[in-house]
Amino acid sequence: MFQVERLINLMSLLDNKLYKGYSIATYLLILNIVLAQQKNQQLTIKQLCSNPTKSALNVRQHVERLLKDGWIDISHDLEDKRRRIVIPTQQLIDLVLEAMKL
Repeated sequence: MFQVERLINLMSLLDNKLYKGYSIATYLLILNIVLAQQKNQQLTIKQLCSNPTKSALNVRQHVERLLKDGWIDISHDLEDKRRRIVIPTQQLIDLVLEAMKL
């Protein structure tokens, strides 16, 4: 139950901090981005868009909004410049850490 409360706390913080009109898709993207960072894994935009249950266009719109608002950064893979790596900014990491304190 404790973990569920933390996730709900994160959603409440996002309600106050994120752009108006964000959706559960944005929330799930944030969780995936932060999880990949915690595991020291590179997460590409293509990987985020590859889920068959999500529209790639919808995911890209949320990614662009998160990028515009400073929640994530995009960098090019050193080995393959076509790959764009999604990286959470310190702003996003701090927000998630704040939510997980409970």
